[in-house]
Amino acid sequence: MKVLPTLACACALLSASLSHPLHADEKDVARMLEGVKLMPPTGYPGWIAVVGPAAFPVVVGREGGLDQTVVAAADFGAGRVVLFGHNGYVSPGSWDGGDGWPLLENCIRWATRNERGKPRIGVWNNQGMADALNKRGMVGESIGDFARLEKGLKLDALFFSPWAFTGAQLESLTKYVKGGGAILCGETGWGWSQYNGAMTGNGGNWLFGPMGLVFSDGIAHGRGADGFPIVRDLSPYLNAQTALDALRREAPDISMQVMAPKGPDGVWRANQMDKGVPDRRFDLLLDAYTGTRLYYSGWDQQTAFGKATAIGIPFHRGEFGWWNQALLLVFGLGVIFSIVSGWVMYFKRRAKGLSGMPVLVPGAWKSASPYAVLGVVVMFVAMPLLALSAAAVAVAELGGWWLK
Repeated sequence: MKVLPTLACACALLSASLSHPLHADEKDVARMLEGVKLMPPTGYPGWIAVVGPAAFPVVVGREGGLDQTVVAAADFGAGRVVLFGHNGYVSPGSWDGGDGWPLLENCIRWATRNERGKPRIGVWNNQGMADALNKRGMVGESIGDFARLEKGLKLDALFFSPWAFTGAQLESLTKYVKGGGAILCGETGWGWSQYNGAMTGNGGNWLFGPMGLVFSDGIAHGRGADGFPIVRDLSPYLNAQTALDALRREAPDISMQVMAPKGPDGVWRANQMDKGVPDRRFDLLLDAYTGTRLYYSGWDQQTAFGKATAIGIPFHRGEFGWWNQALLLVFGLGVIFSIVSGWVMYFKRRAKGLSGMPVLVPGAWKSASPYAVLGVVVMFVAMPLLALSAAAVAVAELGGWWLK
């Protein structure tokens, strides 16, 4: 079965420095989906990128062999979070169809670790949802003042749609989850991006990105007329961390840049990021659904031209260290000296009434070393603009000499 790994436009959050084991506890997913066969629809949910080692998909939309996550969860510190791909899921009416309320209650009880008690849920400016939770054996409370949370309001979980959090609010919410709190959050990423641009500016992504979950700017497929049928055979490659681990096993031990698959026929791509170590240059392609290596080209597989390019480009940029930069400085100063001294000689000759070309003694051309001639030819071939400019200068000088 094909599964599109969920990595969104904000996957700059994904780093090759991640080395934690993948969470993906099947018991957690089974608990949240207990007694659930259908998640009700609300509009057109966006899909959620699962990029962290302790994050995992819960509900996916499946269409044409393609899976996209619409509900995801993660452990973070002592707390837990659950994300929904549409802000409508913060409203009580969105859970009325299918097995909506059992799914939401399962998610709340998993996130709060409160299986039989009455978890206290703070809903942001939504009395309707608070009342609906109260009717279902929980304690819902509508909160409109963020300062109440900071003053130590005893809540097991918060339920909201993200907004433009201040730095202090982000810090407070992160501390709240890390200390054992829970957050349930709904956001329509594609709708937000239409009015605000790249999802990297989304408040939810600033909060949940470090926890391994990112709202994307795409619309999730697989929504039926009655909602999203529950899929239980989820692939581990829905998590970008799994793909990163697979890439790490195949690639040299060096920093690398990773490109996510684009569409259901895409592949995971990785190549060398540190150009200052050319003998570890590589290009790697992995199957997006199985993690199987499709293509690999390391230093030994590079052509002579490829190796020369791998060395020449970083050398030209001074990426081999101080000695490389010092050498380029000497070369640059030499070029400046050649230009300045050339103009000085030119005007000195002009002052004596000459054309500017040096006066050669008889037989001077014949006395030139064949190696020097060969070197000039090689330079002209390697640098065509130098050959053209030299030819232009020669024509101008000869023309001036002929006119005199």
